[in-house]
Amino acid sequence: MADPLDYVIDEWPLTHGIVISDGCPDSQTAVLASAERYKQKGVKLDAVHIGDKDEQGESLMKNIATITGGVYIKFTDLDSFAKNFKFLTPKHRLTLTTSKNPIALLGAAEIKL
Repeated sequence: MADPLDYVIDEWPLTHGIVISDGCPDSQTAVLASAERYKQKGVKLDAVHIGDKDEQGESLMKNIATITGGVYIKFTDLDSFAKNFKFLTPKHRLTLTTSKNPIALLGAAEIKL
């Protein structure tokens, strides 16, 4: 996961990004170092964890969002993720961040704005 994150931050002029993963990379240390690079460049990363209960994966994805100032979302249902991914796009993001019940809006298991 760290290699693609590093490639993107080095090659693309971003202001915001989205990481979608089960949160189980080869090296959590390398991923957190990449997240720090995003923070230093002022780029927020929303972290979307997809999977069942997995404390290590959830923790890593929450840390990515926390470090960079992004949103953490956990999905256990792929259909809900596929149907509601649009709420992470710029066009629909305000709906997500101002919703009184974003978990119900997305059908997610957890959201940390």
